[in-house]
Amino acid sequence: MMNAVKVLTKILTMSAVTFFVITSAFHLEANAQIEINMFDFDGTLVENRQSRDGTFNSKVVLYRSEQRLNLLQPLADGPKVLTITYQDLHRISEYLGTGEGRPGSVSREVELQDGTRIRPGEYYLRYPDSYSYFRESTDGRNHLLESFKEAEARGEQRWQGPAWEAFRQLCLTVEGANTIAVVTARGHSAAEWQALFDYWAEKGLIKFKPHTKYVYSLSRTEFDRYSGSGGAMGGDPSDISARKANLIEDILMKLGRVDVPPGKRHNVRFFEDETRNLNRVAEVFQKIAFGNLVPVRMTLVNTGLKTEIRASARPEISYIEPQSSVFKSLTRENLLAGSIGQINPAIIRTCEGLFRGVAQ
Repeated sequence: MMNAVKVLTKILTMSAVTFFVITSAFHLEANAQIEINMFDFDGTLVENRQSRDGTFNSKVVLYRSEQRLNLLQPLADGPKVLTITYQDLHRISEYLGTGEGRPGSVSREVELQDGTRIRPGEYYLRYPDSYSYFRESTDGRNHLLESFKEAEARGEQRWQGPAWEAFRQLCLTVEGANTIAVVTARGHSAAEWQALFDYWAEKGLIKFKPHTKYVYSLSRTEFDRYSGSGGAMGGDPSDISARKANLIEDILMKLGRVDVPPGKRHNVRFFEDETRNLNRVAEVFQKIAFGNLVPVRMTLVNTGLKTEIRASARPEISYIEPQSSVFKSLTRENLLAGSIGQINPAIIRTCEGLFRGVAQ
């Protein structure tokens, strides 16, 4: 998988065009070719999976269920509130309760990474409180930056996710950095993301910083319009797959209002590890392509585990173009033959309105 990402990285850095200005009146210059590279965060830019020895391990809060289903169920005697690592959550999630008075596997005991033993069935996740470390802090802390520094302290760069190198290469130029958007379930503020990008630049991990206005922390309320299958029609705010798909469809439809030179296409790439998110975005890509709605090549980069990639109906790196309903595998040859390496570097613009990011 890393070879494929390296191939994509090489092509991405051949040339890049920044986002083009789209005003409310859509006063556009003709023949603008736009590059957009959208990166998921956890599991894609940073590695949080224990199976890959990842060290980026944000915390999650569990709540103890105080109600018993019957008298035979033992009384819960663990801490009322328990903070665990994300990797611990991944290991025990199937044993957790589903809410207050709805216990899970109460007879099973597990040992957490810090040595604590608990009965996970006595605990449950409470949205959104359980994910406070994935949200904007209310006490002046920056949980995002703190999590990164903790991962960094564990050494050996094991915090780097499968798409980190592609991201880093894009950040070697201002133009490349300006093509980056971060599309994440997290809910951090623009200031918290800026502090992380500043730290990365200070440490020499990246040369130029992406813009925080292109960071989509999709659990924030300003993105509620992307909830549910109908976007602004409502839906479960925790359904991040729907929010990602609706956001990306909105972006693609805006791209349809930007003309490209004859025979050229816009290029949109989406890096993601979660299968359900990839599937929802793939449906959007197929809808746009089959309807021939936008002159754009849409690329999916699956940064999941090898087993997840094999179980997918698509190759690890695949693309779809207008008037098609089928994803095609990207190889070195067809990457080089595509429009990515033919972008005119003279068409460099800055963008203030294509995206609506987090509040500044």
